[in-house]
Amino acid sequence: MIALARTRFPGHRWVCADMREAEVEGPFHGVIAWDSIFHLPPEDQAAMVVKGAGLLAPDGAFLFNTGSARDETIGCQFGDELYHASLAPAEYRALFAGHGLLEVAFVPHDHATGGRAIWLVRKGR
Repeated sequence: MIALARTRFPGHRWVCADMREAEVEGPFHGVIAWDSIFHLPPEDQAAMVVKGAGLLAPDGAFLFNTGSARDETIGCQFGDELYHASLAPAEYRALFAGHGLLEVAFVPHDHATGGRAIWLVRKGR
């Protein structure tokens, strides 16, 4: 996907790295973490919310998806096992409160996206 993105948008910087270790400099007006954070263990998910908050400019938006309840499970995709986990909504909200993020929208079971829980938060001024 990164190679394709580089051909379509050659003037942009593309980083292929473990999101927990990637070094990027903000601030950004928006951060999107789609179908990614929920593949991390719960404690790493919490760290990624904090990292996302730190990358945002004031009023910047952070869009990401999770499970709808605290859970860890092994699913299956294309015949391979695939790890999924999630914090509880109250845990995400506590992270938001502690790191200057304001909840804009939360959909616990979005049918248009296969039942994913979707969060949209923004950084306060």
